[in-house]
Amino acid sequence: MTKRLYRIAFTAAAASVLFLEQAAPAFAALINWQITNGAFSDGGNFNGGFTFDSSTSTFSNTGINVSPGTTITSPFLYNDLAGTVSGDETHLRAADPSGFRRLELAFAGGTLSSPGTLSINGVAESFFSTRRTVVSGTAISAIPLPAALPLMASALAALGAVGCWRQPRTSTGAAGVSAAAC
Repeated sequence: MTKRLYRIAFTAAAASVLFLEQAAPAFAALINWQITNGAFSDGGNFNGGFTFDSSTSTFSNTGINVSPGTTITSPFLYNDLAGTVSGDETHLRAADPSGFRRLELAFAGGTLSSPGTLSINGVAESFFSTRRTVVSGTAISAIPLPAALPLMASALAALGAVGCWRQPRTSTGAAGVSAAAC
């Protein structure tokens, strides 16, 4: 009976690991990025965030606030609701609906498909050839929880329960009192 139980537990654990190996990339495709400490050459700043889908190389939930400086003197919000946002694993390009303003950010030290910390350089331009360059900036993403972790924890709990079930239900102490084993 115990060999059969172990076979069932092992088969279930192996099947769940194989299933999660196939399903894990679908969960890890969306990576949220936060832009911090962004500064332009004219004294303006930028910050915000976006979501990068590594399976399709597309951007969503984009919101990058740009503050005024000495060359571009009005604030602006680049987002994917009012304008266009495109790019790839190493670049983000954003523009307002009229094309009057444009922001291009290049990420160094890795790609947007891999969570971590990236440095930023790039430019912001306006229609009147006003240009300012990025002098500093950091893009930070949270390390996503592996999709297999919750299932692995439940499998370990199930194996512990099977082990507890196999042990005798009660044991007799020195005073002759029964106590539960698990």
